Amino acid sequence: MPVQAILILLEIVLAGFLYPASCAASSDFDDARRQQDAGHNAEAEKLYRAVLKAEPRSVPALTNLGVVLARQGKYGEAVTSYKKVLGLAPDLLPVKMNLGIAFYQAARYAEAAAWFQSVLKVSPGETRARHLLAVCSLQTSRYQEAADHFSRLLPSGDVSVNVGAATALLKTGRHAEAEDLLEKALKGQDRSPEIHLMIGQAHLGLNEPEQAAQSFQKMVALAPSQPDGHFYLGGAYFKQGQFSKALEEWRVAARLDTQYFPPLFAIGALLAGQRNFDEAREWLTRALALRPNHGATLFELGRLAYRLNQYDEALPQLLEATKQQPELKEASYLLANTYRSLGKAEEARREFLRYSQLQKTGLNNDRDLMQAAVSDGAGP
Repeated sequence: MPVQAILILLEIVLAGFLYPASCAASSDFDDARRQQDAGHNAEAEKLYRAVLKAEPRSVPALTNLGVVLARQGKYGEAVTSYKKVLGLAPDLLPVKMNLGIAFYQAARYAEAAAWFQSVLKVSPGETRARHLLAVCSLQTSRYQEAADHFSRLLPSGDVSVNVGAATALLKTGRHAEAEDLLEKALKGQDRSPEIHLMIGQAHLGLNEPEQAAQSFQKMVALAPSQPDGHFYLGGAYFKQGQFSKALEEWRVAARLDTQYFPPLFAIGALLAGQRNFDEAREWLTRALALRPNHGATLFELGRLAYRLNQYDEALPQLLEATKQQPELKEASYLLANTYRSLGKAEEARREFLRYSQLQKTGLNNDRDLMQAAVSDGAGP
């Protein structure tokens, strides 16, 4: 499976329940658990939902539903399921951990950090929560906090800890310590594609696309059939403004794995920006088929239709984009203009008012292309 973490490769293990919700629902629960154990997550999801129709307050079924949803990349729905669990059983530490992981996998790092902190308050020795919290601190530019959290994980034989710690140290000006950690990470691992991927992601996190490209090139040379290497190499080229090279690498990634969402979205978004609307629509439609609730894809399709003066088509896409990610300012602005173009004066007035309120927040919540590609792009 392609690696979609932005910075650090971690083994994400989700906790579930083994026992049935009740005797009445036992058969469906057992069947669901067997499907889950076999990796048939879509079938397991259907069966857990059947259990919940009979037992809507079943903590085991809600928890396991969250697990199989997350494994399908439906992070927003997983968040909803885990929150229902915690509403019924607020002290379940594994579910708090799962909820943090779902936010993390959706690239919603501030929300993820809050849940990892809640885990650490009860269990300060939980190293996985500490590691993920450190990564969230990096992603939200809280570099000193990240360095502090990573320092509590050192010394470590885990390459991802060393790379993450080095990244935090670089951002806080402790270059000699960072260099030492990176040397440890590379020692005996120069032929490891994963190591070069992690180091490249660290350079991207530091806004160093040229150095990132060098690491991703090494990964691609070592593992040319892994689509994530090509995707991130394309991302490094994109960050340097080398758009033709970016498209070339993203197309390779898409050919290697037709179900790998990030390159499908990235190609479509870049082509749309280049006003190659017909091909852009094809790629974005493929991306949306994989993630129907992906706010950034809905926005790109809505913006594409708007640019073509196809306002009737733009309207439902932009409406759904603002539903999935209501904080996106540009989506709100285009939706208001679409209403106006369709003669819907009152709807336009309300949306322009909402847009002005978003402007007053002073926050730039419109993610860049790479961030949007690797996030699930859906609201809770």
